[in-house]
Amino acid sequence: MGDTSILAIADGTLQSDVTSSGDFEVGGANAIIDAEIDGDLTQTDGALTVEFVGFGDGQADSLLISGDAIIDPATIDLDIADLAAADVGDRQTFLTVAGALTLDVDQIDLFVPVAFDGLTFDIVRETVNGAEEVALVV
Repeated sequence: MGDTSILAIADGTLQSDVTSSGDFEVGGANAIIDAEIDGDLTQTDGALTVEFVGFGDGQADSLLISGDAIIDPATIDLDIADLAAADVGDRQTFLTVAGALTLDVDQIDLFVPVAFDGLTFDIVRETVNGAEEVALVV
């Protein structure tokens, strides 16, 4: 499955390998969802967009990939809408890959509104229970 424009995945599981050379939105605009790709993801261009409205359950898009993920040279855009209640130490995992992950965290762009002046947001990549996780941390 592939596209050169915009590909959006809704709540639930997509039972297929996904190859995208355009923009790929987890949930689409203004929709916070948990999605799974039962296969591999290859994102060769464009951006993988993930939305955040908070750090609690159901407040950020999340994508679970059961196979391998290659996000190169594409970028991941994190769209942070409203994190007024964000506290130092908050963490939200937005990408979990059961297989191998090819991604340079420097390819992740944060779109942070000016209202969060004084808070620092970092991206962490770590192995948790054998899977690669990528998370936003305050």
